[in-house]
Amino acid sequence: GLTRLYFMPIPISTAVLQEYEEKRRQAQSDAAFRKSEVYARYPRLSEIDQALEETGFRAIRSYLTLSQASGGEPVDKASLLSSLKSDNQTLREEKAQILSSAGIPAAYFEPRYSCRDCQDTGFVDGKRCHCLTQRLIDLAYEASGIRDELEKKNFSTFKIGLFPRTVLDGRTMSPQKNMRKIAKAAFTYTEQFPDNQPHSLLFYGDPGTGKTFLCDCIAKKLLDQGFTVLYLTANALCSALDEFRFHRNPSMQEKAQLIHDQLGEVDLLIVDDLGTEFASQITMGDLFECFNQRILKSKATIISTNLKPEQLRTTYMDRLYSRFNGYYQFYEFYGPDLRTIK
Repeated sequence: GLTRLYFMPIPISTAVLQEYEEKRRQAQSDAAFRKSEVYARYPRLSEIDQALEETGFRAIRSYLTLSQASGGEPVDKASLLSSLKSDNQTLREEKAQILSSAGIPAAYFEPRYSCRDCQDTGFVDGKRCHCLTQRLIDLAYEASGIRDELEKKNFSTFKIGLFPRTVLDGRTMSPQKNMRKIAKAAFTYTEQFPDNQPHSLLFYGDPGTGKTFLCDCIAKKLLDQGFTVLYLTANALCSALDEFRFHRNPSMQEKAQLIHDQLGEVDLLIVDDLGTEFASQITMGDLFECFNQRILKSKATIISTNLKPEQLRTTYMDRLYSRFNGYYQFYEFYGPDLRTIK
């Protein structure tokens, strides 16, 4: 069967920072080129902009000229300032008129940054911008092959015909009808994101019934919509949190730090195969803190597991199960193992 690869986030490298600097420089260079083209066609615009940029120098010149003319008498600074403001307003109105007549929007001269929030610096108020976080995740996806996986597994490639149309014993609808219902709910979830109620989903059922595939579909669509998505197996998540606490593997520490830092920040956290992680009191505590933190922050989480609700309650006890039961929408997957169907 297909071996899925899950990414481990990477620290901010010099190459990534250089990439951002180049994007910013290119946006500014393109803006300067557009401005020079317009100046060549409308020289008066260049004169106006230069005059506006030299407001400070004009103020000083005017002040010195008036001081000399008054023979040392005090200069009316308020009147001088008012005159300069009036001159500048006249220039701006003339500029707006020229641009309007030429059909050129005022924002035409501004740099067109990839991210308006950080203006391609990667940081907002000293904190990493959402676009930089997703860029790091994207790089890790690319390194691990997840990007290729998401290109193959998404709503566009979803094949409802693979699911049997025969109603199984003890069921009220066929696997195909059930999956059609869940897939529709999942698509609606991505359309309404992040304003869904409830914010979080829990997919449960036997292996090979489409849980991971649907997680991929949701991840791909939200990534395409510009949201940040952190996608981990339960085992990878617990291993990272364990490394964050105990520092057993120096080569993993930066990655563990980044995972820990982003658990409460990314728009969507997907934890696949819950129940396959090594169980311990520490692990249970880590999972509770992770899922509870996201609930408190009203952040969306999707969990997939082979465990049935009663098994989840037994495995994770009421403290964590009550969070799932109170804040997650449960969807049951059933039918044959699709991985055995050619």
